[in-house]
Amino acid sequence: MIAPAPPRLLLRCLLVRKQVTCVFRAGRIDGAVSFRDVLNDAVFVDHESRAIPVTTFFVVDAVVFDGRVIQGTRAIKLRTKSYDAFESINYPYVASIHDNTVEYTKPVRSSKEELTVNTSLCTDVAVVKLFPGIKPEFFDGLKDVYQGVVVESYGSGGIPFQVRNILAKLVELTNHGVSVVITTQCLEEGEDMGIYEVGRMINHDSVVRSKNMNTEAIVPKLMWVLGQTKDPHQVKKMMETSIAEDIN
Repeated sequence: MIAPAPPRLLLRCLLVRKQVTCVFRAGRIDGAVSFRDVLNDAVFVDHESRAIPVTTFFVVDAVVFDGRVIQGTRAIKLRTKSYDAFESINYPYVASIHDNTVEYTKPVRSSKEELTVNTSLCTDVAVVKLFPGIKPEFFDGLKDVYQGVVVESYGSGGIPFQVRNILAKLVELTNHGVSVVITTQCLEEGEDMGIYEVGRMINHDSVVRSKNMNTEAIVPKLMWVLGQTKDPHQVKKMMETSIAEDIN
């Protein structure tokens, strides 16, 4: 792969422009093939379905794999060996490619907006996947090390609050100024913390709701947002605002 999932959204944040459609053509890289050869094989697809070498226009907004164009913020690798390794999660495919012709699934508009670059990042972000044996004390070691914590919760957004009281530890993190993002371990449909009690117990105003963003998109976005501000309220607002169709 040229660009793993997190750098794809990270580049989309750094290169601030609302309507840019660019792609990496992903594929297996043989040991004898140089990175430059791979770049030469990648393409940018313009809005008239013309293929331009990515070395001519180097911005990442989508991934092409097995003839399918996937929105970069929605691409997830599901298989380790197959040629259809990547899928689009919670979002339709942007286009398909047949015989060097690009067929878009929806209208794509070009833009004359000036491209700006914002490289301020904070990489102090941790991802915690809840599991039945996790101890609440585990979270004590995070608050003085990380500015942001992404919690992959159970189901639609469940956080245990009895016996092993994980909820109380997340409250401590937010009170300490750490931005906490709640997502789900499920790939499809996203979190909805209002469905069950284990989700409703959380103060929804104090945490970031990821909705149907995937973890691969959440992490680099949070790094970029924290590079702009450490104010938890601003972090929440920016995280819950769509960038490159990462939320719908």
